[in-house]
Amino acid sequence: MIIILILCCYKLLYMRVLLFLFLIISFSCSEDSTSNGPNNNNPSGPNGNVFTFSDIDILGQWDFDQNRVQINNFSEPRKRDININISQRDYDDSLDVGILYVGVSPLSGELSSNEIISCVVGNYGYLPIFEDFQVSYKIAYEDSEFGEEVFETYTITDSLASVDYTYFDFATTADFSQPGSYTIEMSTHMPDDMDAETDTFTRVVESLEFTDVCSLHSLILNEDNSFNLYTTNEEGVTNYVIFGEYALDEENNTLELSVIESSGSETIIGYMYDVEIDENGLISGTVNIEGLCIQLLDGYEEESYFQGLTYIPDSIFEEELISMGFDDQLDNYVITANLDQIGAFGIEATNLGMDENGDNIWTDRLTSLAGVEALPNLEFLQLIGNDLDSINLTQNPELKYFYANFNQFKSVNTSYNTLLNTISIDGNGADVVLDFTNNPNLVNLSVPTCDLTELDLSENPNIEFLDLYNNQLTNVITLNMPNLREVRLQWNNIENMDLSNNALLESLALPGNQLQGTLDVSMCENLTDLNVSMNSGLTCIKVSAFQLDAINNNDPNFNWEYDSGVTLSLDCN
Repeated sequence: MIIILILCCYKLLYMRVLLFLFLIISFSCSEDSTSNGPNNNNPSGPNGNVFTFSDIDILGQWDFDQNRVQINNFSEPRKRDININISQRDYDDSLDVGILYVGVSPLSGELSSNEIISCVVGNYGYLPIFEDFQVSYKIAYEDSEFGEEVFETYTITDSLASVDYTYFDFATTADFSQPGSYTIEMSTHMPDDMDAETDTFTRVVESLEFTDVCSLHSLILNEDNSFNLYTTNEEGVTNYVIFGEYALDEENNTLELSVIESSGSETIIGYMYDVEIDENGLISGTVNIEGLCIQLLDGYEEESYFQGLTYIPDSIFEEELISMGFDDQLDNYVITANLDQIGAFGIEATNLGMDENGDNIWTDRLTSLAGVEALPNLEFLQLIGNDLDSINLTQNPELKYFYANFNQFKSVNTSYNTLLNTISIDGNGADVVLDFTNNPNLVNLSVPTCDLTELDLSENPNIEFLDLYNNQLTNVITLNMPNLREVRLQWNNIENMDLSNNALLESLALPGNQLQGTLDVSMCENLTDLNVSMNSGLTCIKVSAFQLDAINNNDPNFNWEYDSGVTLSLDCN
């Protein structure tokens, strides 16, 4: 697939000037042979290769349609920035072959039961290889052990020269049809090989459900070597943005796209091969992005884009920014500098009441929050009753209060929002993926009616208010929450609760669960509100003398509800 990108450049330099024609926005460009590129960067590419830049700052945008067209990782031209560092060769290792790279076509996406396994085989030694040797792979699914190893023969047609490499496709295909993570371990087996460290290469492949494979809307390259990659959901709504950095290898005509993970590690997500820049400032190339399905749109759609603007695809979002005085026209773009001022933002859809099933009816709903990444000082975000299925909060480190009830989230990633005090995600559909382990400052957490079967709260010791109403939880551990004051766990499948470290607890709601035997609340002297009704297996509530006296004397401050067959006792023997 050939993609034409409008390249807009500037930086008029002395002496040598190269003038690029323009289509959308005019910039002047020049060339300096001594420059290392924008901001004098020398980013490292795969396997430690150093990428060099021209002095031309790349600025532009590709646009894609919503069709899911698979791009195979090892399809022609099969160009990659893979090489063997000659300086690291050891004369003692004159015979040495190994695996440089493992690939599946594609590396991630909706994988089938008949996927081709490929690899790059390299000669690390000083001597050419003339004899055939074996290559193998084995696969482990999720946390299971590796399966049976597959051996095949790499046939030498002439020779494999020193520091050269070639490609090998296994005839035996692999089954990746079950969604999840697969670890592929590939090895070479050559007699008299002198360095076993180069023999093995391991790669993880993600097999995704169709709904997990995203399509691209646009890719924006910024002059500081960063990029914004916007994706669309199944309905074609631009709903998400991926941030990363790009590096241009002029010698190999390759553009590398990579992202920085929360751990700080760098992950390459794709390449542009056969990069060419013509006399009109147009750049072309073949794009391969692992796990994403892309196809070029007809024409150049986002003509008004240039650096300094933020793309806002949802008109309701932009209209709210206009009403707040941060924008002046509805054109899908907002001046980025204006958005730095926003500390609080909220959009609540219009509620028309409930239907016959008791579900809320909403209108004027927000479908995309792409653009929120340009609000770095955002502390308060409220999104009630909208139609959001994803949200990217990685660029909002100041966020403290997040309310997003009644949306359609498949997952919510708050790992970059360590200052979060309050999270409320009520009624966001089934099987939403949540992880709050990087939110140690959480005080208020509300996630009712989300079909949760488990939730790890071991890293949230400061929680005071916990609402997990109407899920499918079997166990909730609160021992690490000494400040807990109110808990709402009605209509789950909880069998027991250990409250021995929750002395400050004031309110506990557990009706409609599966409590068994004894519930001990004797250490919770402040527990004035208790509801454990509709727990057929509960027989006794262990109480303190103070609590027993208050209940027996009908203390108006105590509101305890429990089934008639349940007894109150100091020891429950």
